[in-house]
Amino acid sequence: MQYWSMSKGKAGWKRWTVRILLALIVLILPPILISATLVTLVVIQDYNGICPGIMDIPDYECTIWEFAARNSTSPFALPVHMLIFLAYFAIAFPGITAVLIWKWFNEKERVQG
Repeated sequence: MQYWSMSKGKAGWKRWTVRILLALIVLILPPILISATLVTLVVIQDYNGICPGIMDIPDYECTIWEFAARNSTSPFALPVHMLIFLAYFAIAFPGITAVLIWKWFNEKERVQG
């Protein structure tokens, strides 16, 4: 009985803090990595030292970082990044929530039983 009573108080609070932080990391990090990978693939494929002009701005020489920044914030790329985030959140958020709820009830059952 002594072991299960540890889940109450500070030990339980710390455990849940760690679980929620890990859930946030799992929720936020993968879509960022997917978007960064897509930008990297576009830069590897298209970079030639010249950034294309916009409307009346002519083409100009630019660094690879400027090229990546322009391509990742273009009107086409931003909706793609948003769709990646939304699709991932639609799958990951309910799954992570279900696991946390399951852990919560499983822990409550052990404490009471």
